[in-house]
Amino acid sequence: MEWKRAKNIILCMLLFANLFLAVNLGTLISSRLTEQKDKTALAIENLLTRGHTVASNAEKNLSYELYTYNVKRDSQFEAAVANALLGQCKWEDKGGGIEEYSSSVGLCTFRSGGNFLCEIYGRNIEDDFEKNARQLVKAMDIKKYSLSEITANSAIFVKNAANKYEIEDYGIKIEQTTRGVQISGRLLDIENASRSTVSPDYAKILIKLASSAEKEGINLSITKMDVVYIAEYNQGDETVLTPYLRLAEGGKKRYVNLNTSEIIKN
Repeated sequence: MEWKRAKNIILCMLLFANLFLAVNLGTLISSRLTEQKDKTALAIENLLTRGHTVASNAEKNLSYELYTYNVKRDSQFEAAVANALLGQCKWEDKGGGIEEYSSSVGLCTFRSGGNFLCEIYGRNIEDDFEKNARQLVKAMDIKKYSLSEITANSAIFVKNAANKYEIEDYGIKIEQTTRGVQISGRLLDIENASRSTVSPDYAKILIKLASSAEKEGINLSITKMDVVYIAEYNQGDETVLTPYLRLAEGGKKRYVNLNTSEIIKN
């Protein structure tokens, strides 16, 4: 009886200790997040005093916990996409990281890094183009793509990383051509990717941007800030998705690598 009571007391103590640690950890994370947001707000104030302009609340949707994704090439996934678009395909390794799938219906080519190009011969989807384009994306069984742009004979679908951030420049483009339907873009199976945490210091980055702009003799005019992912191919036959801070300045955009703080585009 005494041991049972002692065991219950020990279990209660452990439970309370875990709760205490969890509350402390949550408080610490919340405190750090508040500190980072405050530092970012002060950095924006600093930019304003230096003659730069930043739209009100431009930074309010920035995330302070991001990830870098390492996405391995998935040949089984690629084969499934080709077969869904073209029917049962013949596979051929062309060398140099290029794999081809072909049938009487068309040709689908995949390259290292997820780049692909598919042509479906003689197919016409001009009648109700948007509906037919969506059906093609659905047939490919690639998840979490959303329609970004559509014209009379083309549609672009973009991928969201971690359900939130756009993978820039690597949407799936579907076009009606004189030869048939052409589908191009980059396929990335993020669900099976490995990831590592990135904790960006936006305050430091903004001050660095201002100093860089001042050396060029220009003032920043930031209308919007958001995070996007840019895909980079490495030698391990993987695609690395790296988070970048994207700043809109009128018709121009600036990008900062959130791993290295390197300004890559002006």
